[in-house]
Amino acid sequence: MFSSTSSKTQTESTINRLLATYLPGTTVDETKSQLWNNNSNNKNSKISSSTQQIHQQIKRSKLSKHEIKKINKLNKAKLNKLVLKNQAESKRVAKLAKYDLIKNRHRDDLTIEEEKYLNKLIKRNVNSIKRVSEILDLEVKEELDFVKKDILEKLNTKKSKSKSTSKDRQKQQFQDKINKGFISYPGLTPGLAPVGVDDDDESD
Repeated sequence: MFSSTSSKTQTESTINRLLATYLPGTTVDETKSQLWNNNSNNKNSKISSSTQQIHQQIKRSKLSKHEIKKINKLNKAKLNKLVLKNQAESKRVAKLAKYDLIKNRHRDDLTIEEEKYLNKLIKRNVNSIKRVSEILDLEVKEELDFVKKDILEKLNTKKSKSKSTSKDRQKQQFQDKINKGFISYPGLTPGLAPVGVDDDDESD
C-alpha cells in the first residue's frame, strides 16, 4: 500500500498530528485497534442475531406442529359430525320413502304392521315434521311439507270423527237410560223422553 517505510511513517505522523488536533490523546494504532474491535463486535452481533432468528424459526416450527395437531382434531370432529348428519338424513329419507309407499295404498289394504307403523309415524313424527324449515335439502323439505299437511289433516279428521262419535254415543246412552227408566225428569213418567229430546218427530 505504501511505497516505502519512510512514506508509511510520514503518513502515520501526519495522521497522528491531525488526530492530536481534533482528538487529543488518540493515535493511529489506537484507532486501528478500535476499528478492529468494532468490526469484531459487529460480527459477533450478526452471529447472535442469526442465532436468535434460527431459534425463533425453531419455535415457530414447534408451534406449527401444535397448530397442525389442533387443526387435525377439529377436522376430525367436523367429519364425524358430517357423517352423523348424513346418517340421520338417510334414515329420514328412508322413513319418508316407506311412508310414501304406505300412504298410496288404501287403508283397508294395509297389513297390521303397516297400520301400526303409520299410527306410530303420526304420533311421533309430527313435532319433527313441524321443524321442517331446518332441513337444508329443498326436495326433502317439500316432501315433508306435504307429509306434514297430510298427517295433520288426518289427525284433525280423526279428532273430529272421534268427538262426533263420542257425542252420539253419549246421547244414545243417555236416551237408553231414560227409556229404561234409570233416569227421570220431574213431572215426567219414567220411560218418556224429556222435552226437546225425541227419537223422531211423531208421525201425523
